[in-house]
Amino acid sequence: MKKLSIITVMLVLLGGGLWLFNNDSFSPDGKSETNTAILPKLEIQELSSIFIKGKDGTVELVKEQEDRWKVKNLNYEADTQKIRNLLLKLMRVKRGDIVTKNPAQYSLFELTDLTADQKENSTAGAVLSLRREGGPPLLSLVLGKSRNGGAGQYIRYSDQPAVYVIPEKIWLDFQNDNWLNKTIVDIDGKKRVKKMTLNQAGKIFSFEREKADSEWKTHQSGKTGKLNQSEITSLSGLLNGLNFSKILPANTSQVKTGRQKLAYFTAELFDGRVFKLTLGEKKVKDDGTHYCTVEMDLRKNMTDKLFKQEVQSFNQRSNPWLYGLGSWQADKFLKKRSEFINKEKK
Repeated sequence: MKKLSIITVMLVLLGGGLWLFNNDSFSPDGKSETNTAILPKLEIQELSSIFIKGKDGTVELVKEQEDRWKVKNLNYEADTQKIRNLLLKLMRVKRGDIVTKNPAQYSLFELTDLTADQKENSTAGAVLSLRREGGPPLLSLVLGKSRNGGAGQYIRYSDQPAVYVIPEKIWLDFQNDNWLNKTIVDIDGKKRVKKMTLNQAGKIFSFEREKADSEWKTHQSGKTGKLNQSEITSLSGLLNGLNFSKILPANTSQVKTGRQKLAYFTAELFDGRVFKLTLGEKKVKDDGTHYCTVEMDLRKNMTDKLFKQEVQSFNQRSNPWLYGLGSWQADKFLKKRSEFINKEKK
């Protein structure tokens, strides 16, 4: 039987980490120059950082643990899935034909080296480097323009003269904000929230239920009317994938962030965890963003060590920041008490 060269990619998620292996070999001397993956082999434990640079910006992603990355310029947690997708694409997309080995022709494919005046240099390529500590890069690419008259892109390795065409474009994102893990809280609030309290300009009201399938009740005195159960449940559901659109340091001025007046939202879970959101009532004029802080706590008298560790880790990440929420999210946290009560038919 004719022996085939088979690329084997194994993904083993250990503690959320991504491990990639294969049995193909990369030949830098050019013996196997085409029909080979851009990145035939990656041992994730050797990868320490990813460097991306183009005409529109520079991004550096630093690995802190096997399953945790940080956007260096912002000192905030990176989107691990987006990094995985990039690495997987580099291992999947194969090099095609060699177009040239003549450096004098690099400008034709927008593959010249970036310089200090890179914004004026229309022929410069983007740089992608997978780095390891104390050694040469695992991969160093220059990515050029899209292929003329068809799908694909021109690339070259920084330490090799050959220009290759690849069948699909490697899209690089040069904006640091776009590499952030923008999830603040991600729990199934519709099933796990026991009690919610809202405080707007000193007007406090709350909703509580005994079990996940029980009806919401309120303990406010006076005439209340019948509670709108779906509207209250929808409020609890905001914790299911609560994402920010922008982020600012926590010491940013109140005037700039619209936080002169604050509203408060607290959600207590059945398991005893408590999420507290402090939201600026005023949206920022230029884009309608409301900025908030988010912290986690535990119900009084709780001593669970794992929960305490989770609280500490969450607050260490969130305390230095103000999270920007879109109006469509913030408006739900700012609803008046009357909006959770069914209107009586006359």
